[in-house]
Amino acid sequence: MLDSYREVRVLVSKSEAEMAGWLFGEEGALGLEEVGEVGDRLELKIYFPDQEDLVVRALERAQRSLGDRLTVGEQAHRPAENWQAYWKVHFKPLPIGKRFLVRPPWETNPEPGRLEIVINPAQGFGTGYHETTRLTLLGLESIAEQVNQPFIDVGTGSGILAIGALKLGAPHGVGLDIEAEAIAELPMNLELSGLDPRRLVGVLARPDQWDHPAPLVLANITGDVILHFAADLKRLCTGHLILSGIMVPYLDPLKRAFCDWDLTFEAQEGEWYGLVYRRPL
Repeated sequence: MLDSYREVRVLVSKSEAEMAGWLFGEEGALGLEEVGEVGDRLELKIYFPDQEDLVVRALERAQRSLGDRLTVGEQAHRPAENWQAYWKVHFKPLPIGKRFLVRPPWETNPEPGRLEIVINPAQGFGTGYHETTRLTLLGLESIAEQVNQPFIDVGTGSGILAIGALKLGAPHGVGLDIEAEAIAELPMNLELSGLDPRRLVGVLARPDQWDHPAPLVLANITGDVILHFAADLKRLCTGHLILSGIMVPYLDPLKRAFCDWDLTFEAQEGEWYGLVYRRPL
């Protein structure tokens, strides 16, 4: 449980707001809130665990990526009670596609026929409310009949996508992440979703550090990172590869990088794209 959290205000150009939210989320932000417009920019509140090194790392990465399009403003420490109240107002059951429903532990499932994924947002490693997560789950739905073999989830975060794969029938999988805190949260989220935690093994590693291929690979990471690890993703995948976290500037370069694979599904939500590839026979 959080004892306190950090609130950071930033100004970001409107065209980069989605990217800013993604970058902060990748570095462990718990969530964000749009405050309003300030000239040609948006003011955002970013919420982090109250960990100085995490906040500094997240802000440094965002500033490296966005440069002068991002300005960091005031920071404040807030008691955990405020955070819990915020999430209980904003985090409600969310149907995704035709099969899935994501909900927090304090909400009931309003559509029992759906496969429910129960995620505690207190640690903020992925809740289903970002477009890229939804696109990955839609990609899983597109190959639902083939999701019956082991998988690798690259950048597993909360395990939300791995849980989706397990709910569709995958027997077990491996979740790779570079955040030890995310790996530590995986057993709890599997248990909340009614799954045996032993079905997902969390490993602190990048894809280039993993040597055991699987028939299904999920990679909900940013377009530039997918490009960087394209060869490793191909090496690790013996069947279907689901990619998300792709913005328009990276869409064509990624399609060129995977032009020797079969594209079986493509979806867009807002500025984000999700792709499903099949290794050629």
